[in-house]
Amino acid sequence: MSDSINWHDFFMSGLQIQLESYRDILTFESEFVLNRQSRRIDCLITKKPDAPPIDSAIARNFRQYNLIDYKGPGESMSIINYYKVLSYAYSLPEHIGFSSVLDQLFIMLVTHYYPRNLIKHIQKKLPFAIEKIAPGMYDIHTEPMPVQLVVLPQLSADEYMWLRCLTNELTPGIPLQKLADSYALHKEESLYQKFMNAFIRANRIEKGAEISMCEALYELFADELIRREIKGKNEGRDEGRAEGMRRLSELNLKLISENRIPELAKAASDPAYREELLLQYQL
Repeated sequence: MSDSINWHDFFMSGLQIQLESYRDILTFESEFVLNRQSRRIDCLITKKPDAPPIDSAIARNFRQYNLIDYKGPGESMSIINYYKVLSYAYSLPEHIGFSSVLDQLFIMLVTHYYPRNLIKHIQKKLPFAIEKIAPGMYDIHTEPMPVQLVVLPQLSADEYMWLRCLTNELTPGIPLQKLADSYALHKEESLYQKFMNAFIRANRIEKGAEISMCEALYELFADELIRREIKGKNEGRDEGRAEGMRRLSELNLKLISENRIPELAKAASDPAYREELLLQYQL
């Protein structure tokens, strides 16, 4: 069950965690607004101009400006979308304010499905334009700037665990134990919590009106799930306590405004009478 999952936020948290080693040289801007018409880029990653190349196949082509377009499980990286992203890229110089930005631009297209129609379309124009550089990573040689296609389920689980776990299908290739061990080291950090919240919710199983999760997932994250349950109950108690105080405060104000001081004193010591007054005032 993943209808309620914000896949864009799920992806952004996974991408930032995956590139956490380079956070000193990278700045992430989610939902980057391109112009007044509210055209948005899923993510713009700015790399410090004097920073050295990143030692990772998925980010080796990063330049100063890196445009990231992401398509979730219910979407496809279509031909139309490909050209839309290119149009965004070519309009970026006007938005940033200098034309040479294209010399410092990199485009990454991220998808959950291998886009066969798009690949065929590109290869029809340029037969050798697609180059596979690693599992799940393809360079597209059609534009002045480098373009890379990333197919998440094809990525190496060893090298790109956080991106590989962006899924709602727990296949044998998903490194659950490694994910659990890595998360345990960072479970107090909000970025990791956001990722794990989405991961667990995305992989719940809906059976009729019941929602459950696979046994393997539950066993690995039992402590986390229990902690959340306790936290939820505590928050519920806190909310209930605050609501009770609000009702009592409103009752006291009404009794004082009507000069019902004897009733106010009785309500303070008699819970049954207090409830009667709350019902009377519909509080």
